[in-house]
Amino acid sequence: MLGVDAYSFEGTIARGDKIYDDTLSLAQRTGPIDSARIKSTGGEHMQTMQILDSFWHDRRRWYSANLPNHGIVSNLPKDVILEVPALATQDGMLAPPIGEIPVPIAAVLLRRIAAVEATVEAALTGNRKLFVEALILDGGVSDYATASKMADALIEAHAKHLPQFS
Repeated sequence: MLGVDAYSFEGTIARGDKIYDDTLSLAQRTGPIDSARIKSTGGEHMQTMQILDSFWHDRRRWYSANLPNHGIVSNLPKDVILEVPALATQDGMLAPPIGEIPVPIAAVLLRRIAAVEATVEAALTGNRKLFVEALILDGGVSDYATASKMADALIEAHAKHLPQFS
């Protein structure tokens, strides 16, 4: 079974722990950092170092970044966070305006945004009915009865972290 047989959960956790430990060790050192040692952490950790270098030296390299919309995509709400191409500069991550995206794509994103906003509001207020509606908005469940059972199971499983639903 893919995901169970092909990837070891324990191995994935161990690799993540090693990368974390190596990255923490690099961060706690003083003086220059050996670039070969940075490369050993790999992946996103290596990219973090490149982004910091681009900030410091204003290298203006392009990355995918999660940024507040602030008009980057004109037909989406300004306060949502979008993953967009951006330049890493001394002034921070700068994304050029994309303008309007096609209406069918915007509609899908607006539904996802509504689901996230409803989930957050439900979590902050402990509003179970809104949580059920958020599950339906998310699209994984299509009927109220199933979403209601799922909400009850999730609230029960995470009760110690969700006292607002008591």
